[in-house]
Parts: sequence; C-alpha cells; structure tokens
Amino acid sequence: MKIQNASLGCILFVLFLGACASNTAPVKQQEYARLRNEKLFEYELPVVWKAVEKVFREHVVKNKAPSDLRKATELVLETDWTYSESRDKYVEYKVNDTPRKKYLQIRFKQKVIATRALGGTRVRVELIEEIEKLKTDGSSDGYTSTNSVDQSRANETLEKINLALLSAAP
Repeated sequence: MKIQNASLGCILFVLFLGACASNTAPVKQQEYARLRNEKLFEYELPVVWKAVEKVFREHVVKNKAPSDLRKATELVLETDWTYSESRDKYVEYKVNDTPRKKYLQIRFKQKVIATRALGGTRVRVELIEEIEKLKTDGSSDGYTSTNSVDQSRANETLEKINLALLSAAP
C-alpha cells in the first residue's frame, strides 16, 4: 500500500514539474458555427477569376493565371503569409486575480481554386493557419501550425468575391 502511494506521489510530482516547466501558455478556442469555404457562382470562369484577382490585388500572390482564361478549366491562386489577430484562439491569464483573455497573433495563407462547373464556377478557399506561441512571460516563441483553421476568413473571401462580381455586373 505504501509503495502504491509513493508511486502515485512520484507520478503527480513529475506531472506538476512538467506543468511548471512548460514554456507556453495553453491555447483555448472560441466555438463558432462552421462557415462554408466553397461557393458556386453563376458566372463563367473568366468573369469569376477577374473578381478573384480584384480581391487579391493588394496581396502577395505566388502564381498568376494564364493569359487565355477561356481555355482554362481550373485556376489556382495562392497567397503569401498574411498576419493578423486571431478571431477564435486565445490564452487566459490573470491580473490581480482578475481573469483576462489575450487573442493570439496568427498568420495564414489562402489558396483559391476556381473550377468550371455546371451552372457557373465553383470557388473553394483553403487556408493554412499558424498561431503565435507565447512564453509564460508573454513574449513570442514563434509560430506553430493548427489543425482547427478559422473558416470565417475563407467565408469572408467568398463574400468579397461575390461583392466584386456584383460591382462589376452591368
């Protein structure tokens, strides 16, 4: 019985030391409804692609569309890193026993895939997102990838494309 209690005590002590030695604060995530990252636009691919290019004209883009859009069946645009504040990932801490939240800095890349489809053009926005790791003193410890990407940014991109299409309509 004493050996089991001693073993349990040792295990708890090692876990406690591991928790104290941790260099980063635990990241929490605000839960929101899942938003779509794909939409079918009732326009031909060249028209939709011009709207995509308009939306991303201020971004650093890795690849450009071919000069003859009429022959293309699928077009892909990839951005470089965009830096922003997270809308859903944060760490909690206390100041004088009062709880606080700090939303983390993030960086993300967008990949926009436009494909000809029956009835128009299907556009899908894929995101790669990394969150900033914070040390316990609040300083940055670089970025790490996350599996739970904030789909609100993809949905926002689709809405911007829709607005660009509507503003270009005769």
